[in-house]
Amino acid sequence: MVNLERPQGRDTGRVALLLATIALASGCTILCDREVRLVNLWAKGLAGSATTEAGLTLIERRGNAEAGQYVGWSLNVDPRPDDTVKAVRLRVGTPAGPGEVLYDLPLPDKRNPVVMLLYMEGPYAGEIPFDDLWNRVRRQPTFVEAVFAGESAPIGVGPLQFTMASDWHKSCPD
Repeated sequence: MVNLERPQGRDTGRVALLLATIALASGCTILCDREVRLVNLWAKGLAGSATTEAGLTLIERRGNAEAGQYVGWSLNVDPRPDDTVKAVRLRVGTPAGPGEVLYDLPLPDKRNPVVMLLYMEGPYAGEIPFDDLWNRVRRQPTFVEAVFAGESAPIGVGPLQFTMASDWHKSCPD
């Protein structure tokens, strides 16, 4: 039996975690119509002498005010090229064998002079339907490519590998 009296001091967080774990383990069903699915991919590698990392997260929510389709991405290149980033793209294939562009990832500022560690998340605004993008990143090799305005060669990071994926599941409020 769990003691539900108000805990004192540092044990507050532990009790909250314990109660949440018990609720999840017992199959507690809170009246909730919110659902979410997500996939997370990551790659680390080298582009010439530069160390590279890239990540991609696709999230879809339904059943609440936050319903929608979202894309999060990150990119790090070290050392940074001395060139202006023209585009960051999600592509089919690998850096050595690039295929079609699936999505032009949104840039925080098109005048960004360097590729640096950053994370962007926002609503999906691609040309192909989100379900098609979802299925393709799960079934085909993909990579993130930075394209520059000047003379720097594009930098590709990938192929992206799955770090987490989940199909539709309940996502109840806090």
